[in-house]
Amino acid sequence: MALHALSGDVIPVSKMPVFAHERLLPVHDALIPLFAGSSDSPAGLVRGQTVVCAGSVAVSCALGLVAGVTQAGSWAAIVGMPSIGILAAATIGVSLDRTVFVNASSVDRASSIDRIVTAGPAARGDSSAALSALVDGVDLVVVARSVMAGLHSSVVRRLQSRAQSKGSVLVIIGDPPATSVDVRLTARSVQWEGLGDGHGHLRRRLVSVEMEGRRCPRRRVHSVWLPDTSGALARVDHLVDHTVDHTVDHTADHSIDRTA
Repeated sequence: MALHALSGDVIPVSKMPVFAHERLLPVHDALIPLFAGSSDSPAGLVRGQTVVCAGSVAVSCALGLVAGVTQAGSWAAIVGMPSIGILAAATIGVSLDRTVFVNASSVDRASSIDRIVTAGPAARGDSSAALSALVDGVDLVVVARSVMAGLHSSVVRRLQSRAQSKGSVLVIIGDPPATSVDVRLTARSVQWEGLGDGHGHLRRRLVSVEMEGRRCPRRRVHSVWLPDTSGALARVDHLVDHTVDHTVDHTADHSIDRTA
């Protein structure tokens, strides 16, 4: 069982009242321009939605979402992604004491999930029941494409409906088949800084994040440092002469995303 951070009991989302003004989960400061509404409304992830993170920097982008949610005091779960290093996630900004890491093999053992979250009736011992338990128990559930692809389309629809009713956000890495998506985030590496003519060290990476989808009124594009010089997700305060080049060589991309 790959459980790297857990302390105390998780209060199921289903047992907490969700009011209209609480329909948003906080996002990291660097991502606020993407999720900002009108001038007088807060920015955040809409509870109940399904979000896909795609592109060459998809995994780091998803971790950026986890960072914003867990730093604000909510719980998150990351399922089926054993390649993610705990130190790397923490460096990006993920609060480990509010994040549950579950291997794909553990998803098929619902009894293991029962030890992670308290989510009403015991799960039945299959992947769908285990994922449903996580959706019940935490605010943000990040699932690898390989896990979602192994589920029947009807099961995926039920899982999404459950997330809507419980007020959780389901984040999927990649583009799984037969999945209705509310918001799509496509994160691409623009360029690394720090390398000179055959010398130097990689210091930070400029990433372009494009947001679109049926729940997104208009396409938005925003640039962030992911990672910045400290390894974290950060705002780009002054961007000069940087243009998005989707043909950039990604061989030097962050190890988190190369192993996704």
